[in-house]
Order: sequence, then C-alpha cells, then structure tokens
Amino acid sequence: MKETVKTLRAYFILSGLSGCFWVYLQSPAIAAQATRLLVIVLIIDAGFALAYLYAGGFLPELLRNSSGRIIAFLQINFVWSCINFLLVSKQGIHPGAVAVLILRLLVVWYLLRNVRRLAAEAQAWPPPRTIEPV
Repeated sequence: MKETVKTLRAYFILSGLSGCFWVYLQSPAIAAQATRLLVIVLIIDAGFALAYLYAGGFLPELLRNSSGRIIAFLQINFVWSCINFLLVSKQGIHPGAVAVLILRLLVVWYLLRNVRRLAAEAQAWPPPRTIEPV
C-alpha cells in the first residue's frame, strides 16, 4: 500500500495522540515512585508526543520545505525509544515493555520510510517549467 500525505498525516496525529495517552496512563505510576529519572523520561515522551502532533498538523508544508527536520526528528525518536527502553528496564524487563519498544520502532521505521519517499515526491512537484523560445 502506498501512503499519501493525508494518510501519513493521520499516522503522525494518531501517534501523537497515543503518545499523549501513554504519558497520561504512566504519570500516576511514575508519581507514586517519584524517581527523578522516570519523571524526566515522562517529560521527554510528552515532548515527542507533542512533536508528532505538530508534524501531523503541518506535514504537507514540512515535506516541501523542511523534510530534513522530520527525518532527523524520526531518527532521534528511534534512538530515544531504545534509550527509554534501557532506562525503564533497569527496574526489570516486562514483556509489555518489549512489545511497546517493538511497536514504537516499527512505527518510527514506517514513518521514516514514507516521509523520505513523500518528501522526494513533494520537492519534485510541480515539475520544472520550461520556457519556450518565442
């Protein structure tokens, strides 16, 4: 299936909303543990969720004008997901945490692959105009 800008936009927005929901669900547990590291992880996750919402909201313009920023954001998010997993797994690795990591990495990889393709298409459109001699 070939993604369009509209469907990719929906993926970004849904990823941002699910990230916000994830932060909302995790905040009571982290508040109960009250460790500084987990609070920082939660704040960074909330920042990524908001960045996904921003990217989804302005995706067509970002693909045309600054696709490198989206690609860098997704690459940073890929690395952060791995670091986040390692930080959280200090307290024990749960099968759910492994599943969340795999899901996050698959979503980021999917978005990255499609952003690169759509950015190349968006920057090539419209085709260059040729001036015919009079």
